[in-house]
Amino acid sequence: MQANYRAVLFDVGGVLVASPVRALHEYDKKCGLPDGFINKTIAHVKEIQRLWGDWESDIVSFADFCSQMDSFIHMEIERALLPTDSKDKFSTREMIDVMER
Repeated sequence: MQANYRAVLFDVGGVLVASPVRALHEYDKKCGLPDGFINKTIAHVKEIQRLWGDWESDIVSFADFCSQMDSFIHMEIERALLPTDSKDKFSTREMIDVMER
C-alpha cells in the first residue's frame, strides 16, 4: 500500500539547532529576572500561549505581538514583585532576536 503524503513536519528546536530555552535563560539574566522566568511565564500564562499561537498563525502582526507580549510580561514581573528595572529592560523584539541567534 502506497502512502500519499502531502507534507512532512520537522521539530528541530534543541536537536538540530540550539534550543531557544537556553537563549531565554540568558535573556532572563540580562533583564535581571530569575532564571527560567520568561520560559515559565510563556508556558503557564494562557493569554501568552494564545497570543503566541496567533502570531505563529499570522493572525496578529509582529508589531501587535510585541506590544501585547511586552504588556503580559510586564504584568507578570509586577505580579511576581520583581524589581521594576527588570520590566524596563525587557523587550519582546530583543527576546525574539536573542532566540533566533
